[in-house]
Amino acid sequence: MHDEGVALVDAAIAQMKAAGAVIVDPISTGLDLFPLLAETRTNYHEAQFSYNLYFRRLGPNAPIKNMDDLLSKGGSLMKPSIVQGYQEFNSLMHHPDFLARQATQETLKEAAIALMQKYRLDALVYPFKSVPPEGHLERHLEKDNPFSSVTGLPAVLVPAGYTKKENGPIAIEFLGQPFSEPTLFRLAYAYEQLSHNRKTPASVPSLPGESFSY
Repeated sequence: MHDEGVALVDAAIAQMKAAGAVIVDPISTGLDLFPLLAETRTNYHEAQFSYNLYFRRLGPNAPIKNMDDLLSKGGSLMKPSIVQGYQEFNSLMHHPDFLARQATQETLKEAAIALMQKYRLDALVYPFKSVPPEGHLERHLEKDNPFSSVTGLPAVLVPAGYTKKENGPIAIEFLGQPFSEPTLFRLAYAYEQLSHNRKTPASVPSLPGESFSY
């Protein structure tokens, strides 16, 4: 199910090469990334604490002030893992699974930085999304690539194209070393100007008088 999306990303990289980019391919961290990425996300552990922090910042007059309020007012219908995590633990300070995932995240971060330094790369480029967005109430386990989120390294997403069958958007990601945002912005902008892949959504037209300056 990834074939068409990966082909679009390969075509995007070929486009960059034709425009003068130096592409180093293949390269590898030497790690089997797919099972590591699947076991490295911490959304399940961190969600309740992020929610409570958000609610506290809304002020004393907010209709929902914490996770307890959220659940009592219908929040139990939200993503089951968030509710389950809230009921499972109250702290991450000594949670063995969370701490193990953090350690793996640090390993992946160090591996990515070492790879970029070894080959003197401005960025790593790879598919962020190689399958179209799922339909309503559907869920693909392999719907995106969490490499940037689990490593904590800066990254920028740009459109790589659209699948023919679903007309679904496929994304390509530029990931860099810490504090490399200016370089990533230049690379992503240059590719957008080269490819013109982005389509303005027909269902969300520009507002009257809306414009953006660069």
